[in-house]
Amino acid sequence: MTRSADIGYFPTSKLIIMTEQKTIIFFVDSLSLGSGVISYIINNCLDIDKEFNYIFFVRLWRKESYDQALRAHGCKIIYLNNKLRPIKYAKLKNIMIKNRNAIMHAHSSVYALPLFMLARRCGIKKLILHSHSTKFSSSRVKDLISKVLSEIAILYATDYWACSEEAALYMFGKNRGKSVQIMKNGIDFARFRYSVKEREEIRNKYGLSGRFVIGHVGRFSEEKNHEFIIRVFKEAKERNKEALLLLVGNGTKYNNIRKICMENQVINDVLFIGFSNNVSSLLSSMDVFLFPSIHEGLPIALLEAQANGLPCIASDQITKDVKISNHLEFMSLNQSISDWATKILDAKREFKEVEELSHLFDSIYTRMQTLERYREILSRSS
Repeated sequence: MTRSADIGYFPTSKLIIMTEQKTIIFFVDSLSLGSGVISYIINNCLDIDKEFNYIFFVRLWRKESYDQALRAHGCKIIYLNNKLRPIKYAKLKNIMIKNRNAIMHAHSSVYALPLFMLARRCGIKKLILHSHSTKFSSSRVKDLISKVLSEIAILYATDYWACSEEAALYMFGKNRGKSVQIMKNGIDFARFRYSVKEREEIRNKYGLSGRFVIGHVGRFSEEKNHEFIIRVFKEAKERNKEALLLLVGNGTKYNNIRKICMENQVINDVLFIGFSNNVSSLLSSMDVFLFPSIHEGLPIALLEAQANGLPCIASDQITKDVKISNHLEFMSLNQSISDWATKILDAKREFKEVEELSHLFDSIYTRMQTLERYREILSRSS
């Protein structure tokens, strides 16, 4: 049975005056649970007043996904199954022709090219290419190929969006800098506020009483640097016997990371939660948040952790735009494992709600900004 998420954090306050419906076509790699891109779309692009129709072109089907939740919101979902096969091509072409006045908003630049080419033929003239990262792949060869394909897709796009200055520079380069719209990855601050009750509930549920909980939220993939996390945790554990590592997320490297934990003899002190709809409560149960990514665009997980008041230790490879509070510190991945462990163990959590968060990352603001930008693009004659 397909596992689907309950998207309980769709906006609940009315922000938009009703007008005639318009269509936004999203192109994404997948609807996987825990996907940062899908979280961005949910938090920042979907409205509750049905001003817009939403169609998703999804490259890959995933068993555990947001499929049912998005359909319940009224979204239409078309799976491409990785290739534009003849029957799918005909269906796509028919949908595009019927929605020639729509915006196509692509969140996967590498695979956007064939869709952009088809969209142009079908009369869709408003094409957004959105950069969410500062690197396509950790493999130099794959990164180079992706860069070349993205450069061609850029020629078809009419609008350039990025989550940060660094992500904009990486995909679009200096020459296009002035025309790139920086669209913040907003979150619902209120949903991630620290809660004493939720902290106690989670700690009782998993037997964490008295433990020093080092947490991480992110999919198990190369760029999240889980192997580094395990090395830091092992060092921290040797100094503090009460240390415990709590990992939230799923992904292709999940089994590999479990194996590394066993090889390092820390498996009994690592709690694998998997995907969770209850991230806010899990954050409240933690004492410090570790995020040593190799590369990122603008990580939503770090915004959520700061909103919760967690002291956060992150890689300096991450954009400084993500710093919305005094709770976040950056460290170089070239610093020793010992230095990272010391910083983690010295972290002091303040058990109170955070008040000084930047409103620029509040989803109430970012959603209004995104929808207004959609309106502006749709109002253009070409």
